[in-house]
Amino acid sequence: MTCDAYLQTGGYDVRMFAFSEEIDLQWRARLCGFAIGCCPSAVIFHEGGATVQGGYYRGGSYQLNWQRLYLGRRNTLCMLLKVYEARTLAWVLPLWLTSALVECLGALALRQPRMFWVYLTAIGWNLCHWPGTRRLRGEAQYHRIVPDSAIRRIQGRPFVRLRQALQIARQGVVVD
Repeated sequence: MTCDAYLQTGGYDVRMFAFSEEIDLQWRARLCGFAIGCCPSAVIFHEGGATVQGGYYRGGSYQLNWQRLYLGRRNTLCMLLKVYEARTLAWVLPLWLTSALVECLGALALRQPRMFWVYLTAIGWNLCHWPGTRRLRGEAQYHRIVPDSAIRRIQGRPFVRLRQALQIARQGVVVD
C-alpha cells in the first residue's frame, strides 16, 4: 500500500489493536478504489497466539480464549458499522446478530455460557465507542467510490464462521 493510499483510507483504526485490523484497512482501501495485492515471494513467520493466547490447534483440540473471541467479535462489528453502506448494513447487521445468537445457543449446548458475555461486551463496547465509529464511518463513506455490490462479489461465502464453529464443536474444545 502506498503512503497516499494509507493516508486516504485513514490508516489503521488504533482502537482495533488485534484481530481484523488488517481486514478493516484493506476493505476501506478497496472502497477508495485501490487494488489489494499480494507478494507470493514474501515470507512471514507468525507464532499462533502471540498477541492473545489461544486460537490454534494444540494436541488435537482447539485452544479457545475468551479475550480472543471478544476482540474478534468486537472488531468485526466495528468494521461492519464503518464500511457498509446504510442500505447494506440494514440487512447485514440483523444477520450478524442472528449469527451471534445461534453461536451463543450452540455455546450453551456445549455448556459454555460465557459466549453471551463475549457478545454482550462486544456490542457494549461498540455502543460506548459509537461516536468515534460514526466519525470513521463518515470518512470511509466520504472517500468511497466502490459500491458494496462490487465488494460482495469478492468476499467469501456467508456463514463461514458458523460452519467453523460447528467443526470445532465436533472436535472438542479446550477453554481457558
